[in-house]
Amino acid sequence: MSAENRNRRIKQRARPSKISADATFITADDGTFRISEAESEKYEDIRRIVGRNHEFDAGHIDAAYKTGCEFFFTTDKSDILGKAKQLEGLLGIKFLHPREDLE
Repeated sequence: MSAENRNRRIKQRARPSKISADATFITADDGTFRISEAESEKYEDIRRIVGRNHEFDAGHIDAAYKTGCEFFFTTDKSDILGKAKQLEGLLGIKFLHPREDLE
């Protein structure tokens, strides 16, 4: 992410989980983290909850956990929000829909 697009109020950048060299969302501007960044001790539990075939979702959730996020906003009702209670119990993160949970 270039410096001009960075939100200055965010003090810490998320530490990615399970990133491989073939990830299509990584650009040359994202060179501030190692491709080999390790997942947390909760990663396998996250994968079990969201489904083993949803590794991309598990990586995002694990990155939020490792960074110390309190909230995780998503529109994914089936794989993430549908399992929010389990994930909240495991991670201590509140999972919210950006439009439906505005209050």
